[in-house]
Amino acid sequence: MLFIGLLEVYLLRGVQCPSLLNTLLSTPELVHTFGQFQMSILKVLMGPPTSLNLRNITWHGFAGPQEIPLRCVAFLILIIVSLGEVIGDVEIPQRPYIAYPHVSMYQGVLPAISHVNCQPDLWKRLVHSSCFVTPTFKPYWELALHLLQHGRHGYGLALLLPQLEHGLRRVFTTVNKCQERMLTAENTVLFTTFDEMLLPQLADGRENKLMSAIGESYMMVLFDLLVHTDGPRIRDKLSHGEINFSSLPLVLFDHVSALCLAFCSACLPSDAPLRTENGVYRLLAAIKGYESIFHPRSALVRQIKDCSGSLSTWSELCVPDDRVFDGIRCSWSNVSATEPLFRPACQAALSITQMSSTFCDGGLDKFVLPFEHIVKQTQHLLQGMTGSTLYRPKAELELIGLLRCIVQNCTALSEQLQNGLNLRFRQLQEKELRSRQRATYQRALESITSIGVGTRLALVVVCYVLDTLEHRTAADDRHKTARCLKRTLQYVENLRSMTHPTRNRWMETRALTEAFIHSFLIHDPAPISGLKSLP
Repeated sequence: MLFIGLLEVYLLRGVQCPSLLNTLLSTPELVHTFGQFQMSILKVLMGPPTSLNLRNITWHGFAGPQEIPLRCVAFLILIIVSLGEVIGDVEIPQRPYIAYPHVSMYQGVLPAISHVNCQPDLWKRLVHSSCFVTPTFKPYWELALHLLQHGRHGYGLALLLPQLEHGLRRVFTTVNKCQERMLTAENTVLFTTFDEMLLPQLADGRENKLMSAIGESYMMVLFDLLVHTDGPRIRDKLSHGEINFSSLPLVLFDHVSALCLAFCSACLPSDAPLRTENGVYRLLAAIKGYESIFHPRSALVRQIKDCSGSLSTWSELCVPDDRVFDGIRCSWSNVSATEPLFRPACQAALSITQMSSTFCDGGLDKFVLPFEHIVKQTQHLLQGMTGSTLYRPKAELELIGLLRCIVQNCTALSEQLQNGLNLRFRQLQEKELRSRQRATYQRALESITSIGVGTRLALVVVCYVLDTLEHRTAADDRHKTARCLKRTLQYVENLRSMTHPTRNRWMETRALTEAFIHSFLIHDPAPISGLKSLP
């Protein structure tokens, strides 16, 4: 909490916050506010490795119970109080705490320690039986359980994360035969922390054998929890004071504690009776079947499902009677077959996917139809697309970033169109449309089928590139693919812009869609389909 407090004071004078505490303590802004003497004392306590470095030694799980003298803690408390006296009555705007809207996806993934009556007992027996836990650190584990049982799971999690790091460091140093790094917290050598343990290689260039020792599924859990941008990154956020301990979601504690107990279970002696218990079996089975939740690829799959769900509801759009606008078929039944761009779009889809059985079996023609329910077709396409998520090349992640932008814009476009057309229909029914608005509404109805065809073709491009992503190893192929995806992204961005209620450039969308479709027919579709190494 001291870190976040210093950041808030820094922002009274500074703009860009330093990410490291040591750097923050040396900034002129804090020296000017508190004085050089106070900052020098803080640097002695929590500054660079040459200092006592209490913050890092404690947070990274190096210090056991009673290994840090109480006088250091008391002195730190006095320093914090003195900093408050220096500031006086200056009003400091508080930075908002981080909310975790997506952690609900952790619900039920691993067995919840807080919801099963037998789990607290299992916790104690695992902690006292597993070699994952150093005997001197057992009080921390027991206190974390005690805090959970008294509803203070945020504080329990703050205790448990350093213990997870400490136990994993023991495994890391053992499998990589560098036991001398276990207790390393010197002033000349970098600490062995999660940052180093999760890298594919050691500092000397040797392969990091941690993944082969603990398994890919454990690594995916750790990456989701600590590394991926879309994930909670709980270690960083908690240690920097960006989370309200009192309102931290219980599901996060359940997830972290289940992971800790899974490591304890995996490190039990081979003849331990606990290995045969149902609770241990459920824990290990849940970890073994784990699939990444917060990797960009996993997030992309969820976005595609959401997008297909949104596109499938176009058939439910409210439309006026055929007689309202002369010459416009306002009923969506069979309107797709009369759309001139439908057949060229299907040909483009076949050209893009090279008539892949995965795609053709899912019914590409139905996938491109703007008023067909495509959720089942999308599920068919995504079935089996389970690529690796660990240590992927940067170029591959860049392609995934482009794919996510395309899908995000397709979904936003779909929601924008549905909201706008439903609003116009309601206004028409209530006779609130002026003549100019009626004309705009008419042009929108004329354009909706071609927009649907083009948007769904963009989704075909996304699904096919995702399916073949791991085969795109050549730099030239990735460059061509990125260029094609940027063209697709530009198309959906332009569609979204043209159909915005403040622009209403409906007639231009048809020409834009026609050009997009024919770009895959007139030009060589090799940028995304010309893979020679596909099985």
